[in-house]
Amino acid sequence: MMSLKIPFIAVTLLAFVACGNVCAETPQPSTDKVDKPLAVAIFSRNKTRDAGYEKYADMLRSGLVSQLSGKFTVIDKDDVVNVFERETKKEVTKSSDLWSYLQMLSELKKEEKEADKQGNVDNRTIEQKSSALRISQAIGANYFLIADVEEIVSNNIKDTVYGNQVNDMRITADLAVKILDGVRGGTILAENVRVEKRLRGDEKTIFNPEDVAQALPVLMKQAAGDVAKKFLDNIEKVRGFEVDAVKVKFKVKTNVPSSTVEIDGMAIGTAPGEFQAISGAHRIRVTKDGYRAFERDVNIIANAEFSVSLEETGERQDAKIKSDTAEADNYSTKKKADAEYKHGPKKTADW
Repeated sequence: MMSLKIPFIAVTLLAFVACGNVCAETPQPSTDKVDKPLAVAIFSRNKTRDAGYEKYADMLRSGLVSQLSGKFTVIDKDDVVNVFERETKKEVTKSSDLWSYLQMLSELKKEEKEADKQGNVDNRTIEQKSSALRISQAIGANYFLIADVEEIVSNNIKDTVYGNQVNDMRITADLAVKILDGVRGGTILAENVRVEKRLRGDEKTIFNPEDVAQALPVLMKQAAGDVAKKFLDNIEKVRGFEVDAVKVKFKVKTNVPSSTVEIDGMAIGTAPGEFQAISGAHRIRVTKDGYRAFERDVNIIANAEFSVSLEETGERQDAKIKSDTAEADNYSTKKKADAEYKHGPKKTADW
């Protein structure tokens, strides 16, 4: 029995060693090389002149979240804002980047309720205060998908089909879609998307605003599908996008000296002056007590020069008028006093 066991053990060991060599030489998937799910922050905004369309922009965003949730890690605006609203009621600890971000939002919320020296209150929303870049960096989003509802139009169409008159209505929604790199803010894709829906009617059909209101949710669902497809069709471009991280110099000039300059919500100095930032899309804001804040999205390139003209607030203008009036009164009083000192008080005729 012993003579049989020894060859068997030897063969087993050889097989084990051979197998070990094969396994070691076979390339194994590295966890570092496995593509991690992209984290996409999704925002939609109502850019139409009708404030009532805000709910349709929200429907568009919800549709995008639904379309992309199975393929990406989706960071929805509501996910951040809802937590932020809860955290404003209690103390926030800096346990992670997200909590640090929420603490920053908590401070911004407090600032909203405080008047500045001129009595102005900053009522800007979170996404208005912080640019897409700043929010993406704070919450760890790889990419930022912005879908703005630019215009919604409805038109009546009268036509004749096979000798019969038809009264149709065409509802059109124009969207502006941007995909931004969440690390440095570079624009990966910027396109316009148009979706439309046609309501069919006969010669007796009369469409009203309620018909449009009922059709718009369906149109927003269609729009979400088209925008999601646009994102997916460009996924290779999105994944392979590289942003030039080189900082460039630019200048900001203003008519009011010592105005505070902010880039993406962060104060970087006072104007007039020269500054540095990574080239690409940024939000610039210039402020000064007593003046209306200037805010605009800009594309910063090397040696760019921005001229900003700040306008006085009504309170400052009123204060200036009062100051000028008081100065004029003081001058008049002083002039009268000087005259009396030199010539004595003015005498009136005694009849």
